[in-house]
Amino acid sequence: MQTKSNREELIAMYDWYRQMRETQAVSQDPASGMWNIFRYEDVERVLSDHATFSSEQNRFVPPSTAM
Repeated sequence: MQTKSNREELIAMYDWYRQMRETQAVSQDPASGMWNIFRYEDVERVLSDHATFSSEQNRFVPPSTAM
């Protein structure tokens, strides 16, 4: 059984990131529900626009009307 060299693994990883930037720049992982963001400009916006992008889950839950 032949394994990939470290260099081949690194090249494959960079090819995958390039492909993701070109085809799925923003995608949600169905298993974890986490968002993946691959383009620099998109990452920069997510990290600086706190009003739009937040990990605070409570802000998306409507207030309870039960007493």
